[in-house]
Amino acid sequence: MLLIKSELLELLKNAVEQVVRDNNLPAEILDRPITLEVPKMPEHGDFATTFALAAAKQARINPRELAQKILDLLPVGQGPLKSAELAGPGFINLRIADASLARGLRRVLDAGDDWGRGSPVAGRINLEFVSANPTGPMHVGHGRGAAVGDSLARILRFAGREVFTEYYVNDAGRQVSHLAISIWSRYIDLCREQDATIEAVPFPEDGYHGGYVVDFARSYLDRFGLAPALAGFDAAAMKAFGVELALAEIRTTLDQFNVHFDVFTSEATLHDDGAVTRAMDLLGEKGLTYEQEGALFFAATRFGDEKDRVMIRANGEPTYFAADIAYHLHKFNRGFDQLMDIWGADHHGYISRVKCALEAFGYRQDQLEVLLVQFVSLVNQGEKLAMGKRSGNFVTLQDLIDTVSCDVTRWFFLAKTHDVAVDFDLEVATSADPRENQARYVQYGHARACAIWRRAAMWNLTVADLSAADFTRLAAAEEQAIARMLLSYPELVADAAANFLPHRVASYALDLCRAFHSYYTRFKDDPILPRSGQEIADRAKTIDRLGLVEAYRTVLRSCLSLLGITAPEAMTAPEEE
Repeated sequence: MLLIKSELLELLKNAVEQVVRDNNLPAEILDRPITLEVPKMPEHGDFATTFALAAAKQARINPRELAQKILDLLPVGQGPLKSAELAGPGFINLRIADASLARGLRRVLDAGDDWGRGSPVAGRINLEFVSANPTGPMHVGHGRGAAVGDSLARILRFAGREVFTEYYVNDAGRQVSHLAISIWSRYIDLCREQDATIEAVPFPEDGYHGGYVVDFARSYLDRFGLAPALAGFDAAAMKAFGVELALAEIRTTLDQFNVHFDVFTSEATLHDDGAVTRAMDLLGEKGLTYEQEGALFFAATRFGDEKDRVMIRANGEPTYFAADIAYHLHKFNRGFDQLMDIWGADHHGYISRVKCALEAFGYRQDQLEVLLVQFVSLVNQGEKLAMGKRSGNFVTLQDLIDTVSCDVTRWFFLAKTHDVAVDFDLEVATSADPRENQARYVQYGHARACAIWRRAAMWNLTVADLSAADFTRLAAAEEQAIARMLLSYPELVADAAANFLPHRVASYALDLCRAFHSYYTRFKDDPILPRSGQEIADRAKTIDRLGLVEAYRTVLRSCLSLLGITAPEAMTAPEEE
């Protein structure tokens, strides 16, 4: 559709230039951009332009009169333009020629899985997401960030961007210390079951209560026995052990969630190799730090932040902020041109201070893009489930994957824009009926297309036969509507990538499936293929229709791939067909 759209824009541009010349209109009108939009109502055409409305005042002509002058010069019936109509106060509605749709479908088939793929774009993007604290299993909120980040990486790569995905392991903060003492307390409880003389260790008030902590403690006992209990608490060793187990579990869950990272970067390593100190020293050399009441501050207000930020507390302990800005500087030092972070919505107040620090280091604030992912609520039988990681009362992402599958979980997380909260309805998610579960509905759209090809084999028809398809027999409105949607896919991908909105791919896939299912149902009396045992009455028409099915299947498979969801070739039909 991009090619057709560019052709239509060229026709409009030529017409406007001639109108300006013939009517002695101000030449500045030619500087005004001409845009095409897709009308909300199909009866208003394939594209519409409001150029006449926007330029009328400058031209000192009534908008409808200006629109009519442009219309009169459009080569209707030639090239990509089937018709052009004046509507409302000055809209120009355009329809695409059937021959252009036919040529477009041929391009879809010829491109195959590369349909919609963008040309390479210069610049390297570092996309950091999830980065859940290694203090236990991932919860459902982490899962949404994982789905959004992974899908966005897929979309950006498909659109031609070079993307490097990264997980930041927060293994140097207070939460890891809380985990360590929590495991130690549970470990001592287990040891005392074998040796009552070992002194009990009270469970910390700010500890982690989840059952997984007991599992970690049992693993520690299995690996080291009673010796550590007799020797005393080794905070560093227990932190390392806790992080090791938590991160192993996180990696396993991510793998089962079809999410993969290019690298895991340790916060502790940044401290150990001096990266945090170097970042603070660099700010100091620029005269952007000062001491107050024993603490070291970054002069963030000089770059637009609401207040200056503490980097080293009065007790000499670096803040999270100090490590975070060192980490972002570390990314740029590795040769990335653009940084993207995906954070939970509760981190919204953190964006400005990090951007200000990057500007202080000499980078533009817009070189960091932050997406905030809203929260997820689990709903079961109409009731929201209360969740809290510290209390141990939470549903893990692994539980969700095991219960409703990776595919359905990803769909529920991606079907809405990331900045809108999600109510994850477990009753709907566990339904295998495509009429109730959107994820299954979209997957069934692919399975149905595969089933059509299995039936085509009964007449010895294969994809190779589509070389004869010219698509001139696709006269039904439903067929042409699907064709238009398929041709718009490259534009959809480019838009989703440019605006960092994976949900647009999900919305497109759902609309495409609705159009196809409606088409399939509508033409039961004039089926894509004859009933079993019947001869093909119009082989050319059948091949054209199979070509449309194959183009649809190709694009839908691409959508599902960008969402990280499988495209099944067979599923149980929701009803007899």
